[in-house]
Amino acid sequence: MDARVPARVRHFDAAACGRPSRTVLATQAGHLEAEAELGGYVAEEKAETLVSTGRSALARMIDPDGLSGDDIALFGSATSAFAALLDAWRLPPAARVGVVAFEYARNAALLTARATRDGLRLVRLPVDGMGRLDLDRLDRHGPDLGGLDLATLPHVASHRGVVQPVRELAARCAAVGVPLLVDAAQSVGQVDIGGFAAGTGAGTGTGAGSGSGPRLGAVVWVGTSRKWLCGPRGVGFAAIGRDVSSRLHLGAPALTAARWPAAGLFGGEAAIAARTGWAQAVLELEAAGPAAIARRIADRALAVRRQLAAMPGWRVREPLVDAGGQPSGILTVELPDGGDPATARARLLADGVLTSAVTAERAPWEQPSAALRLSVHAWTTHSDIEGLAAALARL
Repeated sequence: MDARVPARVRHFDAAACGRPSRTVLATQAGHLEAEAELGGYVAEEKAETLVSTGRSALARMIDPDGLSGDDIALFGSATSAFAALLDAWRLPPAARVGVVAFEYARNAALLTARATRDGLRLVRLPVDGMGRLDLDRLDRHGPDLGGLDLATLPHVASHRGVVQPVRELAARCAAVGVPLLVDAAQSVGQVDIGGFAAGTGAGTGTGAGSGSGPRLGAVVWVGTSRKWLCGPRGVGFAAIGRDVSSRLHLGAPALTAARWPAAGLFGGEAAIAARTGWAQAVLELEAAGPAAIARRIADRALAVRRQLAAMPGWRVREPLVDAGGQPSGILTVELPDGGDPATARARLLADGVLTSAVTAERAPWEQPSAALRLSVHAWTTHSDIEGLAAALARL
């Protein structure tokens, strides 16, 4: 990956904010200089080629046959993208929306508010003891997917490093005509989501695919720049297939909506410098290869796990490889003797190691017990991992 500015701390918090490359930083600085020299609107016109190229690159990574750059809408964050889509969706009165207990707090609040306002009925999809969507129970005893008007879930939760079986769920939803809204804020950039339209091999349960998989048009992805993509804060995105666009009420379209249908979801004003940095980060991920980056992240996570295994009292909650065979770069860790993760996080930062603390507020429908969250990236070094182990030992 492209070179990065030397860090003052050891970063184990890619799930909050990844480290942008020097090129991403230079791209943003260059645009700000152009705004100062040419004015904001002329500078935006000159930046449009880069931003459009970034949208096209993201569309290729998700579904090269079913999406184009015009199907990528940009927002201020993943949450604002989720909110705009949820508000724009043409849902009938008393619509049934499939949800999961591990939903991210802000999305859960938005869903609850829409349910209160419009009488939506939130239907829980079954989850196993590991916090993973339970496809067997869904097929045998879960709610009838065909009776849902929409289903939604995070691809990877904020408080647990388990990759959800989105491809298999999408196959089941597509078979009964139910659209799926996926929050990929914690997956795009660390989990390879390419080849989504390929065969799913989703088993034999109700709605399981057996041939080619669902077109991505049945699925909408929302995500963010600042986490695993290693772009700037202040940019979110939505990948919206054309058949889903017809189900959205776009309201007053933006000026660019005629040539960019998805643009009708948000106003035209934006931090263009941040968008240029986002586009550069997307292009860097495409050049590096999402599958290769996912393997490197999994390798770094395994190295952290091995270090922790050699330290008495520390326990990683996630299995080495979950039932779907997809490792994650997020590890949630229980401290020896039930130590407080927030205190540990503060002490680690004072010791030069950046982490996060998981609290129950991250997933109010599930209320996970507190843990320390460690999240690695492809740029995490073995020296970083050794420094983490030494800092944990000093706790």
